[in-house]
Parts: sequence; C-alpha cells; structure tokens
Amino acid sequence: MTTVSIFLQRSIVRFKNLKLKNKIALATTVLISVSTASTLIFLYIQSKNIVSQKSYNETHEITVQLVKYYDEKLTKIINLTQGIFQDQTFKLSLNNILWNPQYNYAIESTTMQSLFQQTRLKDTFVDSIFLFTTNGVFHENNNTVRTGFDFTKSNLYKGYQINHVISWQSGCQDVIFDNKSDVIPVVLSTTIDGVYDRAVLVLNLKENAFKASLEEISSNNKGSIFLLNTDESVVTCVDDKDYAPLLKDKNFLYKLNNSSGYFKYKYNNQKLYVNYAIVAINGWKTIMIQPESELLKDVNSLQITVLLIGLFTISFAGMMSILVASTITKPIYRLRNTILKVQSGELDSRFKNIYSDEIGQLGESFNGMLDEIQSLIKDLGLEREKTKEEQKQKSKAEIKALQAQINPHFLYNTLDSIYWKSKLGENEEVSEMIISLSKLLRIGLSKGQDKIQVESEIEHVRNYLYLESNMYKGKFDYVINIDGDISRYYIVKTILQPFVENSLLHGFNGIDYKGNIIIDVNVKENNIILVVKDNGRGMNIDVIRKSLQENVTESEGYALKNVYQRLKLNYGKECSINLRSEPFKETSVEIIIPAEEI
Repeated sequence: MTTVSIFLQRSIVRFKNLKLKNKIALATTVLISVSTASTLIFLYIQSKNIVSQKSYNETHEITVQLVKYYDEKLTKIINLTQGIFQDQTFKLSLNNILWNPQYNYAIESTTMQSLFQQTRLKDTFVDSIFLFTTNGVFHENNNTVRTGFDFTKSNLYKGYQINHVISWQSGCQDVIFDNKSDVIPVVLSTTIDGVYDRAVLVLNLKENAFKASLEEISSNNKGSIFLLNTDESVVTCVDDKDYAPLLKDKNFLYKLNNSSGYFKYKYNNQKLYVNYAIVAINGWKTIMIQPESELLKDVNSLQITVLLIGLFTISFAGMMSILVASTITKPIYRLRNTILKVQSGELDSRFKNIYSDEIGQLGESFNGMLDEIQSLIKDLGLEREKTKEEQKQKSKAEIKALQAQINPHFLYNTLDSIYWKSKLGENEEVSEMIISLSKLLRIGLSKGQDKIQVESEIEHVRNYLYLESNMYKGKFDYVINIDGDISRYYIVKTILQPFVENSLLHGFNGIDYKGNIIIDVNVKENNIILVVKDNGRGMNIDVIRKSLQENVTESEGYALKNVYQRLKLNYGKECSINLRSEPFKETSVEIIIPAEEI
C-alpha cells in the first residue's frame, strides 16, 4: 500500500468521525473552493488567451501599418525622383550634357542643383541627390564631390548593375559627399535612346528618418525592430538587444517566408514573439522581435488579480460554510436529543418544532408517533382489568413493534442522507425520502389499528427499502412481486419490515457482491403467502427457531420474536413461519396467514 493510499484512508476515517456540523462545513468549503478555483482557472485561461491574442494582433497590426507607411513614403519618393526624369528642363540639360560637346558645365550644374533642391525639399526623408552621367557629375551646391571619386567603381554602381531600373542599397556612410552622414542610397536610371547607364541618379535617404519611425514604435512596445534589405542585410535597426545573430539563423529566416505573419521563437532560453511584414515597393522586410514576457505583462497582472479574488472567495466561503452548517444541523441535533431521551424512557419528550421545512415535518411525524405510543400505553393501563391476557399481550407486542421503529441508527442515517442530498442540490430525491419516511411512520402508527390492508403493508416495506437503498446506493437491489388481487384483504401490520431489515443488517454483512431482496405476495387457498428472499450469507435455522421460543435481547432475535408473537396472538395455529437457508445463495422466510377480507 502506497503512502498516498494510507493517507487517503486515514483522511476518510477522520472525516467519518467528524460531527455532522463539521462534515457539512468542511464539505461545503471544499465544494465551493473547488468550484471557485475551477471557475477562476477557466476564466483566467480564457482571459489569458483573449488578452494574449489581442496583444499579438495589435502588435502585428502595428507592424503591418509600419510597412504600409514605408510603402507609401517610398512610393512617393520614387515618384518624385522619376518626376525628375520627366521634367522638361532636366531633359533639355541632360541632352546638352550628353550630346553637346560644348555644353557649359556651370550652367547645367546650376540647373541640376536647383532641380535637386526642389525635389529634396518636397520630402524630409531625402538627404541628398547625386547625378552621374558619362559626361559629368552633378549634385547640390552645398556638398562637394570627393576628390578622385569614380562612381563606376563604387559598390553603389555595382549593386545597381544587377537591376538597371532601381537598386535599393543597405544603410551605409555617405560615400559620395564629404559629410559622411548615414544614408540609405537608392540608385535609379532610365533609358536614353534605348541605352542604360548614360545617366544614373543616386538618391540618399536619411537613415535617422527611418530609425525615428522605428524608435517611436519600439518605445511603446518594448521590442527590437529590424529593417532588412532583400539580401537579408540590415538597412537600419532599433535596440537590437543582442537579437542580431538571429538574422543569420537559417531556421529563423525560414519562418519569414510569407508577405506578413507572426510566430513564436525560442532564443537563448527566452521566448520571443516575432512579427514581420514586407514593403511592397522594394521587398524590404520589417521585423519586430519582442520578449513574450513584455508582451504579456497585462496577463501577469490578471494572474495576481485572479489569485486575490480566489483567496478572498475561499475565505468567505469558509466562514459562510460554518454559519450554514450551524443553521442546518441545529434542528437535527435537537431532534437527535429528543430521540435519545425517548430511547432512555422519557416518552413525554417532544421535538419543539419551530421550523416549517422537511425537518419540521419529520419532527411532527415523530411527535405524532410518540403521542400514539403514549395513547396505547394509557389504553393498556385503563383496560388492564377488563381485557384478557391475550389482548394485553397484543397491545404490548404492538407497542414493542412501534418502539422498534424508533431506531436511532436508522433515523440518524436517514436524516444524515437527507441533508447531504439536500446540500448537493438533489432536491427531488430529498423530497421523495422525506415523503417515504413520513409514510413509513404513518403506516406504522395506523391510527392505533393492529391490522391494515395488505397494500398498506406492501407500501410500508417499499418505503423502508427505498430509504435504505438511497443510503446504501449500489449495495443491493430489491423486487416486490404481487400475484393476484390483494386489495380486499388485511393483515397484522409491519410484519415484513423486520425480516427485510434482518437481510440488510445480517444477511448482507461482509459480502463482496451486490445483494438482492425479493418479496413475493400472493393469495392461495384462502391464505395470504408472504415470502422474503435474499442472496446473503444465510442464517442458522436452529438458532433462529430457538430464539422464537425463548426470551432474547439481541436486536435480530428481538424483532423476529416480536413478529412471531404478534402473528400467533392474532392467528393462532392458523399461521406459520417457514425458514430455509442456503448460505450465499438463497435464504427465505415464508409467512402463511389466513386471508381475512376487509
């Protein structure tokens, strides 16, 4: 046996030994705590998923909007630049430069400078403009071409030669002008008489302008942002946080295979959330990398809130459980104390009913039963001198039968079962059990009558079996078979219940299989035949027969002897009890009495 099993067994034993009040309080607290915890955990998981997904979507939307902004901005800049090629003044000057060997460099330079300045001023992203032709180099007048600079041998030109239309370069120091500013060069050209490279335009974009837009987003989202060229080289970045090595990770780059998207990635034992999108005009890729812990910080706050709510709810549930348990068990304890007084012989004791619930109704039935017992005792005293010894014995036997029904063990278990089912919300079953218990007591009283209809006797034992089956659910099954019309016959009351009780308490004690009780009722040859059968451990027939003839005090012999005496007092030699027992197979009690019509 494992340590866990031992602990569970001991816990169950301790729980069973607790007072009913403590059982209810503990069970209620556990139930409320478990249900509260389950609900809060479910709500937390759902809220976490919603908040997480919202954060993911918002971050991705920011990335998409950033790319859209870059696409619109760069499209505008390219349109401005291409507008230079379409400008008539530019075309005229360019033709003079290319085809007129006697062109005036100063005049054409001034024209180009003016046009470039106008273009630059139209967009703050433009840092400077440079024009290379086969016959000259032109630029803004506030900049100076580096001495000895040969554009055709530069990396800008080599990169441009891959695609003669437009070439987007990675961020670098300005290699054209002397100010050494960080720029992002864009190299463009157009055909002149069907030939490329006669005029190449270099548009230097401000790297800090791109970085400023990235920094604005990064400050609000606690992440690193990279802007990559089509060759996976970094155009610019903000707060790389040592994530730059990821851009050389093939597995990481492989996940950037769509036009946009997001995914989770583990790097250096840290969970990262990655958003990316592609700028349509040039294929640049914007990548936002965020630690998942930063992204989900609102979820962590939610976790603390849920925990505090749970602790408060459980504490409140514990206090309310104690209060509710006290309220529920108080009338039960009062009824129990009354039963104990009656058991000790104080038949004047009564349950003080201040309740209108099921316990109050049960208490009223109990008081009524005590009133009936006292009435029988009084009648017995008044008729002591007038009645025959046989009638005295009948009355005594009936009193004993009624008192036997005030079984503290049975009542305790029934009340305990009723309130546990009530606490669990099984209200329909609770009502049925209360009704069955009330009918059981009412039929047992029968307004002082010793004989009742056979139907009432069957109903009495059926109510008893129903209550016992609810208290020991799954332990036994029962069947009542009625053959023929029994409605016009009556018999001595409560003769079946003691035999059924004997089967439950003794026949099924210690067996490891489900018990079965079968009750057969039929009318045959002017006799009513009642048979009670079970599949229990059986009984010693000789011992039982001996107990019926002698005075006994044990509960088993006492109940059976009482039934036997009452049958003999009422029917004499016309009745008989036949016993048969085959241990663990079938034990039966057959009662044969004269059929008396109502």
